[in-house]
Amino acid sequence: MDDLRRRFASLDHVRTPDLWDEIEQRAVALGSTRRLTPVPVPVMRSRGVPGRTALALLVAAGMLVGLTAGAIIVGSGSITSPSPSPSASVTSSSAREPSPSPARTPSVTIGRFVAAGSLVEGRAWHSALVLPDGRVLIVGGEGSHATHGGNGLDSIEVWDPIGGDFVASGEMERATYGDQHIGPHLFRMTDGRSLLVPTGCVCGPAPASTPAQVWDRISGAKPLKTLAVSRVAYTATQLADGRVLIAGGVPGLIGGALVSAEIWDPVAGTVEPTGALSVARADAAATLLTDGRILIVGGATRSDSGTFVKPVGEAEIWDPASGTFSTAFTHAFGPGGSPGGDLSLYAITLQDGRVLVLDGAGAHVWDPTSGTLSAVGAYREARREFSATLLADGRVLVAGGSHERTGDGRSSIGSTEIWDPSSLGFEPGPDLRQARAGHTATLLTDGRVLIVGGASAAGLALDALASAEVWEPAPRGDQ
Repeated sequence: MDDLRRRFASLDHVRTPDLWDEIEQRAVALGSTRRLTPVPVPVMRSRGVPGRTALALLVAAGMLVGLTAGAIIVGSGSITSPSPSPSASVTSSSAREPSPSPARTPSVTIGRFVAAGSLVEGRAWHSALVLPDGRVLIVGGEGSHATHGGNGLDSIEVWDPIGGDFVASGEMERATYGDQHIGPHLFRMTDGRSLLVPTGCVCGPAPASTPAQVWDRISGAKPLKTLAVSRVAYTATQLADGRVLIAGGVPGLIGGALVSAEIWDPVAGTVEPTGALSVARADAAATLLTDGRILIVGGATRSDSGTFVKPVGEAEIWDPASGTFSTAFTHAFGPGGSPGGDLSLYAITLQDGRVLVLDGAGAHVWDPTSGTLSAVGAYREARREFSATLLADGRVLVAGGSHERTGDGRSSIGSTEIWDPSSLGFEPGPDLRQARAGHTATLLTDGRVLIVGGASAAGLALDALASAEVWEPAPRGDQ
């Protein structure tokens, strides 16, 4: 008996292999990616016998035998893995998986808004752009003022998604009043800098050939003297190669709508003429299609005296191969883009290549393949001066805005709506933390949406907001 005890005791001095590593390696070889976690098991010892090592060896050997046997049975086809039941995964009632289905993030419902800091200077009708490093560039707009006359801003700020702080980052150069009244068009250039194209305002004089500007975090904003714009209320749309199509607009406070268009190359600093619009228009909306062409919708004609005559009923497509415009479809969308105007107008290219057009009346979808335009519903709450943002999951977030003008002013809206391409309808979204109109809503690199500034009320006086908030998608059950 003493000899037997000595033999068992000697096992404690034998090096025991890392059996958990061995089990995980075999699991990976069999196609499992789930990491196994060892569960401590209390071990009872016989008097004088070291049972820990022996029992660990027995448990590990049993697991190896079971794992190997299971692999043999599954590989032989005797047991098949059941397909997941449709009810096994929680999906939004308004979301539909595209077919074929790529990998997607977990289904989301309406999401929620959280605070995201405060601007250095409150502003409305400004512009925003996501930078390559994930920060957000905030440019121009209009500050608060007590009387009619405006408070156009030249200042630039940058929001950091890590700290949630806004930091002043210089100013734009401005030649005449109104150049930054509703913020410039902003584009990311192929060399990493940001292009700022002044838009001006139809309520002021012509921008007097104000040059475009480039911005980077080191040098700030610097003018590009070879690229100058002498129009306002035009469309500016970036092509896949970084160039920009400038089309339509008006000369300023006085003068008829324009048909001319041109191509800017901000890196080369060149301007080239291209084909003219079929119909002169200002305050239109434009979007880059998935095939590289550009769709321009809506807007309005204007007489030489400066009076808008009627909405434009023809949508046009510009083809980069031929440099010409052609009619896409006919529908009179109202003009949009003017600060304090009655309408907002958006053209958004969806993930499936269709185009969602939003104006003050509701939503339409244009299918470039069939060439058909279809009405797809009205808003749950009538609104103007709202934001519309294509979300990472293919839906569109419509946020805030203002009610119909009453007297000398209009009140802002705190509700949001989400348009779903699968149901072709709007569903209620979460309420903003603060009602606002004339704000920006920018899709961040992580799928959230940054809402910045805007006006709580507007009329002869303007109360420009400094607050910001972020919409974040929340999995079902985590609202």
